[in-house]
Amino acid sequence: MPNVLVTIPFSHFCEKARWALDLTRTPYVERRLVPPLHLLGTIPRGGRTTPLLVTEDGKRLTDSTDILRWLDDRSPGALYPRDRDERREVEAIEDQLDEVVGPAVRRLVYHAFFQSDVDVLTPIFRASSRGWQRSAAPVLSRVAKPVIRKAMKVNAAGAARSQAALEPALDALDRRLEGREYLVGEAFTAADLTLAALLAPFVRPEEHPVSGGLQLGVAALDADRDRYRARPSGKHAMRVYAAHR
Repeated sequence: MPNVLVTIPFSHFCEKARWALDLTRTPYVERRLVPPLHLLGTIPRGGRTTPLLVTEDGKRLTDSTDILRWLDDRSPGALYPRDRDERREVEAIEDQLDEVVGPAVRRLVYHAFFQSDVDVLTPIFRASSRGWQRSAAPVLSRVAKPVIRKAMKVNAAGAARSQAALEPALDALDRRLEGREYLVGEAFTAADLTLAALLAPFVRPEEHPVSGGLQLGVAALDADRDRYRARPSGKHAMRVYAAHR
């Protein structure tokens, strides 16, 4: 049985796991399901959230970081430094990105989508899905919108809280990147991959396998893209995508 990765294809946490699988050249089959259809792929496999990886030997991994650590166990040094101190640094940065930056970016992007006069969700569903889901994208996006809004508390107050949490986290990363090519040590690690993947909805790199090159036509989102690309952390995300994706 092959490794199976269940994703919401445009999710930045799913991109983190997918990128790590690609980077380590680990064979897998991706099951792409837009929300809330992703539950059809996760619940039968013992989870509810994405990414969810079922390994060829039947192990179930329901967290992107667990997937990266499993991959590094199979290919030591591919994602985490072998030096113990550097590994602790990478893991600390990755945890901060997962706990603060990733959720904040997700809520802010959805809030921008839902505030727009333009239907942004339908083209994203259409571009990222396959088969009948692509044809049904307009209907699926209408069903998904209230589900996403409720589940992720996508509203003005939530967006304000997310912005307040995101800015100091990115400020710290910007300072850390001064004079550095990578976040830790002298090589690309899970910290760089995680930063780039979780900032991808803002900076929209061309190399992104799902949303690269997608034109949304929303002025506010384009302004956000330009603003975050100008930050050291955003520039780093763009460089990492260009060099490693």
